[in-house]
Amino acid sequence: NDQQSGTVFETAAIKIEENGQRTPIPYVLPPGIDREVNIGTTNLQRQNEQSMQILTCGLVDGDARAVFKTTDFDFRRYKRLKMFVHAERSSIDDNLEDGELSLFLRMGSDFTDNYYEYEVPLNLTEWGTSDPYAIWPDANSLDIELEKLVDTKLNRNIAERADAENISLILPYSEMDGDNTITVLGAPSLSDVRAIMIGIRNPKKQGVNDDDDGLPKCAEVWVNELRVTDFDNKSAWAATARAKVDLADFGNVIISGTHSTAGFGGLESKINDRQQEDITNFDIATNLSLGKLFPEEWGVKVPMHFDYSESRLTPEYNPLDPDINFDKDLDSYATTAQKDSVKALSQDVTIRKNINFINVRKDRTGQRMTKQRPWDIENFDVSYSYSEIFHRSIDVEYHLQKTYRGGLGYNLALNPKPVEPFKKMKMFRSKSLRIVRDFNFYYIPKLFSFRMDVNREYADKRMRNKSKGDVPMRWTWTKRFDWNRTYNLKFDLTKGLKLEYSAQASASVDEPAGRIDRGDANYMDFYRDSVWSSIVSGGRMNQYDQSISLNYSIPINKIPIFDWVTANARYQGDYHWTASPQSLQARLGNTIENSNTLSLNGNIRMEKLYNKVPYLKKLNQKKRSRGKKQSSARRGATGSQGNEQAQDTTKKKSEVFKVIADNTLKFLMMWKDASVTWSQSKGNLMPGFYPEPGALGNNWSQMAPGIGYVFGWENDITKYSDHVYWLSQDSSLNTLNYDKYSTNL
Repeated sequence: NDQQSGTVFETAAIKIEENGQRTPIPYVLPPGIDREVNIGTTNLQRQNEQSMQILTCGLVDGDARAVFKTTDFDFRRYKRLKMFVHAERSSIDDNLEDGELSLFLRMGSDFTDNYYEYEVPLNLTEWGTSDPYAIWPDANSLDIELEKLVDTKLNRNIAERADAENISLILPYSEMDGDNTITVLGAPSLSDVRAIMIGIRNPKKQGVNDDDDGLPKCAEVWVNELRVTDFDNKSAWAATARAKVDLADFGNVIISGTHSTAGFGGLESKINDRQQEDITNFDIATNLSLGKLFPEEWGVKVPMHFDYSESRLTPEYNPLDPDINFDKDLDSYATTAQKDSVKALSQDVTIRKNINFINVRKDRTGQRMTKQRPWDIENFDVSYSYSEIFHRSIDVEYHLQKTYRGGLGYNLALNPKPVEPFKKMKMFRSKSLRIVRDFNFYYIPKLFSFRMDVNREYADKRMRNKSKGDVPMRWTWTKRFDWNRTYNLKFDLTKGLKLEYSAQASASVDEPAGRIDRGDANYMDFYRDSVWSSIVSGGRMNQYDQSISLNYSIPINKIPIFDWVTANARYQGDYHWTASPQSLQARLGNTIENSNTLSLNGNIRMEKLYNKVPYLKKLNQKKRSRGKKQSSARRGATGSQGNEQAQDTTKKKSEVFKVIADNTLKFLMMWKDASVTWSQSKGNLMPGFYPEPGALGNNWSQMAPGIGYVFGWENDITKYSDHVYWLSQDSSLNTLNYDKYSTNL
């Protein structure tokens, strides 16, 4: 209740069971409404139907009172909004006539700045009646054609574009719907109704000749069954098409397209889940073997892929006024140029383009298949790809992403033959000189490969100014230019001594700050000079990793006396250089780390050692003939069996000691193999290191951190006199320099 103005405003529920005998006007069901039956009970109980009762008294001229409810609802798929309304005098002394009060329904994103309002003059029900049609008269009932609300807003927008007087988004705009009034303020939308208000208004007296007496009013109003009806059941359709053309072994072309209209959805889709735009997709892709254009004996391979796709979404509703039909909104513009401009702004368009040439190469043919030389073009392969994505929408004016990728590879795989200078010399044929006779070496590596990959990305974006104010929209951009290099070397120095080396370098090519504006010739000249200068210098290093390993099969088994022993030695050294953030490099430097692992493995074949003793070798041999001799002796036994048994008894007694000794030796020779493994690992981590790595990870101009450190066998660089210039002395550097050590046996 408003104590200042004296207005009374109360709400309650009025129900059929409690108020069915009410006086002076009983509560009855609205026409066409039946009470629901609760089938969950044993006696099929009918539910207690009710309405909301609004009682107001002392409502001054021009004032209004209302109740509200927050919600989140999309009304666009429905055509009408209905509600039953009853009005009566609150007392017999009230001097209230038909039309002196009105009921309004307001809905929108808020109640003060963005809403639709529909106002209906109230006709009073006379006391004493019990007729449902008199209690709930059609004249009071709300039957709002939702399209009229939208049309009112569209008319307001057209008048505003024409610079009509007193027409603005911040001023209420009203149109009549028969005796009822439609009002729109701001930019409400039926697609996103967040609140609904129902209230009673005492219309303000407009002038001296107005029939309104300008006095406060009292009344009682019932409202019931606020509902939406007549959902939009217009048809929609979708189609897809796809065609593939095979060009023999030259390639293929695939063309596909899809189109679906607004309102399309699955059978199980709800009304508000169906799509609200016309969607058109078009794709074309081709895979071609351009190498087929050359003679086959050339061995040229040029695989090419190209694809183009376009996706275009035309909204069913104006994106800036999401409840106004887009076609109807376009028709409200006077000229074709205006219509085309609005259509281009509102469509969501995405265009993709891709072209790539992956692993372009020349295969070996003819005599080149067996003979390889370091300068052969077959050792090289080239890759290139370019992709572009363009997007614009109601929110994005321009967004273009470009990605360039290029790669150059070199792979030389040889099958060198070893040089064995003493193999055919007669003086080294004895077993004791095998270690000399088997001496060998290789003069060329087994494998050398190199790969360089460049990845450049650039994106340009500008958002659209959707307000009427002069809001500057700035360009935003992202740039990235990576340059990665990989090296691999495998060199068998001898058959037993093998060297492996690998390195990976990740660098960035620095580009000038700012957006790339190709229309500015001076900037583009400066840009090209800066980029090429960075490329020539190898780029700005971000990460460098290298590993070297040396495996040696120790030829101790080639010495006859040690042929029962095999041994292997392995050394591995790792080095890592990691850049710190560019803004901190001048103060804190970078981080280097190295490690080395030395391991020895030995295997002993005890059986070979036992066999060096003839008697033990005889014991280890299998006696296959024993079973045959025993079986033939049994078959030859006749009448002389008695004499032979006496001789066997004497022989067995003499061999008891030999059997025991043989079995003891066999038991001791159950130990067949043995192995021993020893490894030792060392490492160091050094923060605050300034110099960037060069070839083999070492900065050759400063000789930092030194060959010993990058190959892992040296962990202390502080012994060099120049180390104070290599390391940061900044007091904010709090990362520890530490050594690592471990041994396993």
